[in-house]
Amino acid sequence: MGKSNKKMKKKILLIVRRGFLEFEYFQTILKDLSLEFEINTIFLNNRSYENLKSKTELFEEWQKINNNFFIQKKFHFPIYKIINHILQKLNFRIINNFKNKINYDLHDPTKLINKLDIGSIKDIEYLFTEYNNFSIWIKNFYYLKDRPKIIFFPSSPQIISNTKKINKNKKLYGDLLLTISDKEKNYWKNFIDKKKIKSIGVPQFNEIRKKNKTQKSKKKTILLAIGQPAQPGYKYFINHAEEIFDYFIKLKNIKIIVKTHPFVYSKKLDTLINKYKNKYKNFIESKKLIINLCKDINLLICNLVTSSAIYGLVYKSPVISFPIDKENIKVLNYNEELGLIKRTNSIEDFKEKINLALYRTNSRLWLNQQKNFKKYFLKRSYSKKKILRLFEELKT
Repeated sequence: MGKSNKKMKKKILLIVRRGFLEFEYFQTILKDLSLEFEINTIFLNNRSYENLKSKTELFEEWQKINNNFFIQKKFHFPIYKIINHILQKLNFRIINNFKNKINYDLHDPTKLINKLDIGSIKDIEYLFTEYNNFSIWIKNFYYLKDRPKIIFFPSSPQIISNTKKINKNKKLYGDLLLTISDKEKNYWKNFIDKKKIKSIGVPQFNEIRKKNKTQKSKKKTILLAIGQPAQPGYKYFINHAEEIFDYFIKLKNIKIIVKTHPFVYSKKLDTLINKYKNKYKNFIESKKLIINLCKDINLLICNLVTSSAIYGLVYKSPVISFPIDKENIKVLNYNEELGLIKRTNSIEDFKEKINLALYRTNSRLWLNQQKNFKKYFLKRSYSKKKILRLFEELKT
């Protein structure tokens, strides 16, 4: 479980569905709330807990502010799960009421809070969870008579495209949904009342910009953030990785940091990275959080469709894509549409843009990236105090 706390504070329930990105986005707000509230966490599956635990820095920050936690596992509530599974296979109207009752009992909110040693639902002031959590747990919390205020927040620093496919059968049951940009409201209004949607940027980014004055090391550094196989350009990169790495090691006084996707393993890529990092001292691999790696870089190179692109811009570094193959040459992704990443269409174009990023940092190309980043991600009007006031207003 976790540590117990005898102080009679009102409580916050944090429900984690995927892992570290959820906590990373919301951590600055949770830290402030922890001064007034007791925070308890539910992980909807073991993978989400292990995912957070694998990011040592974030996990330690979570431990500092968290009181108690519960990890829902496959063997929890076994009898209800067996009965529910059998009933879902049957399609008789006469048993629908019984089926609904079993399904509710399986997802009864009181079962979760009992695992956290919380005396009553009434003791919970707020329930926070990421905005893709359509689980029945949230719906059942929403329909309780004395319930916490339910607040959804972004699961990563990625702006959701309004053209993203919509499942009209899904609804979000809550009181407030936080987004990064106003551009996302037309998408999220399909799941929750538009009046409940507020855009707040990324609070952590505001904090970083206030505290950090961008002073780059004289020795230039390039970060390669390699994404998932499904992303445009991944296959082309894998097939040309050796040629790309050879080009990098020939650059003078340039440090290369490679960060692979935490959930994707490629034997071919792993073998290649090991070959180069063992042979060249300026070629290294890192498992650190990408937001921390971006503090001291001069250029971020990543896939077109990834939230990784945003982290480079936080620290005022240019962002370009790996070369895109002909199959995906016409694919326009949302990061590109918002002007947050510059694509490269060939190996030669890739090399030209690297040179431009490293040695012409005042180019209009990179200045426009920063302008767009500020426009969409730095909501100055929504300070931490104002965000906390949004929560307070839900009580009235």
